[in-house]
Amino acid sequence: MDPVTAALPNTQHPLLPGNLRSFLVPAFLVALCLVIFVPGLRNEFVWDDDQYLTRNPAVAGGLTPHNLRWALTSFHAGNWHPLTWLSHQADVEIFGLNPAGHHLTSLLFHCANAVLFFLVFRRMTGFFWGSALVAALFAVHPLHVESVAWAAERKDVLSTLLWLLALGAWVGWCRKPRPAQYLAVAALYALSLSAKQMPVTFPFLLLLLDWWPLGRFAPGRRLKLIAEKLPLLALSATASAVAYLAQSGFGAVGNAPLEARLANAVIAWCTYIGKALWPTRLALLYPFPLEPPALVPTTLAVAALTAVSILVIRARRSRPFLAVGWFWFLGTLVPVIGIVQIGNQALADRYTYVPLTGLLIMAIWGIAALAARCGQRARWIASGAVVLVVVLTVASRAQVRTWHDPVSAFSNAIQARENNHIAHYNLGVYYHEHGDDRLAVEHFRTAIAIWPDDAVAHNNLALVLESEGKLAEAIGELWAATRADPRLAEGHYNLGRILADSGERFIAQATLERALKLRPEYPEAHARLGELLARQGKTGEALPHFQEAVRLSPRTALYRSDLGAALAELGQLEAAVRSLQEALRLDPKLPVARENLDKALSQRASAAAHSVAPRGGR
Repeated sequence: MDPVTAALPNTQHPLLPGNLRSFLVPAFLVALCLVIFVPGLRNEFVWDDDQYLTRNPAVAGGLTPHNLRWALTSFHAGNWHPLTWLSHQADVEIFGLNPAGHHLTSLLFHCANAVLFFLVFRRMTGFFWGSALVAALFAVHPLHVESVAWAAERKDVLSTLLWLLALGAWVGWCRKPRPAQYLAVAALYALSLSAKQMPVTFPFLLLLLDWWPLGRFAPGRRLKLIAEKLPLLALSATASAVAYLAQSGFGAVGNAPLEARLANAVIAWCTYIGKALWPTRLALLYPFPLEPPALVPTTLAVAALTAVSILVIRARRSRPFLAVGWFWFLGTLVPVIGIVQIGNQALADRYTYVPLTGLLIMAIWGIAALAARCGQRARWIASGAVVLVVVLTVASRAQVRTWHDPVSAFSNAIQARENNHIAHYNLGVYYHEHGDDRLAVEHFRTAIAIWPDDAVAHNNLALVLESEGKLAEAIGELWAATRADPRLAEGHYNLGRILADSGERFIAQATLERALKLRPEYPEAHARLGELLARQGKTGEALPHFQEAVRLSPRTALYRSDLGAALAELGQLEAAVRSLQEALRLDPKLPVARENLDKALSQRASAAAHSVAPRGGR
């Protein structure tokens, strides 16, 4: 035990017998988690849960050999996290697509994480009640609701569970270095990275903990301490590269100017501190600012972060926990602070799931050291801690309710953050999918009013207008979408499709070709361009597009029907009949396939009749 911890109150004289308190604290932590999150078992799937779960065949199909291969190799939704996919698939096997089961699994992981924080910190520091309070505040802080209540954020709680196990194994390695123990650390860390790549700063965090509370720094040992982290650092570098490839391939890497990203990063760090101290106006989404942050708040944020850094460095010998907690907080946020912009958020509550612990270390160990110095009695500290835990529990329970359904989640995001165009956009999508196009149009137009260059909002507004028969307005919105983002393949496709239906075939053809140039593997665009060419009598040019549509989407009956009709037109009757029969097998009620098959069979019969030579007479 280090000298600072030894001086803290209630470390050597616990209020409860050892066996009893060792049981009661984990039980209390689990009870806190259940009080907060059990009401959330009634919540629905909310945001991105469709592409992660309900509309993702590789997850909704459960644990199968094919889905296992997919989980190990997929960059779906811009992520490579095979262990997370496997956990979702396992949930489907057990619970189906019942949201309650998926929320229950995340809750159990959160319970385990709270208990592990207590056990690992107690083993590292020897400060029983400080470790218990860190774990309790971790369990109940409202900033952590998002990681537990959002089904698609399973990666957060699962990765942290394995990260904590790796940290516990590292403490064991420090106490008794053995090759098997180090392999356990590396294996657990690799599994943590395979659930989410955010823990890439783990090797650097271990160096901080080597200094305090593990007390491993000594003259002549620093190079050795760095060298033993190199295999873990190699895992971090690999995971970082994979994460970047996955996100850039998905188009999630933003292109905001570097100065805007740096300014947002320093303001985000300060915002996280503010939300940790006063967790109100929390939301599932805080959009990246449309305009660069102003100079004054950016300068103040830089000054505040610099001042705290200088103070904790100066106090590093007498109060090492301040520096460790501070750089734990700053460092573990680096992968998601936005210097490399991933996604369209400026910050996110879920990003604090592990980093917030650094601030808790500073607060709890700092208060305990101050109390020891001033001779304050432990019961006053304990009373304040109980009140704080109760208040945060009530706040978190209320925050869980905001995740009940998409409407409540996005409406809360709009109230928490003005000009939240992404929340308005997602409400528009929700209302359109649920048949309320009036509200859908209202929210899409609001999103566009906030950010006129929101190409996806223009595109989706056009789809709603098209469904209402307002084709001229829909075309105008699609032109706006393609101007706002010339690389939006879906915007070009929808524009070409509506122009083709309106008789503007030359512009439609050029627009559909542009969509395919942007996204060569776009079955809908291939099928529509093939149809447009075929209507112009260019069946030979249309055929490769029909073939590509079938290759990319082999179970779409309409594409096989179009291919069969084109083959028949070109005289390839046997291939045409096979394609049309397969179309009807996929969709026996598709009338155009039946019509095309009857026509192809008639052509084949006629051709066969003409190919039989008449018998000659004498």
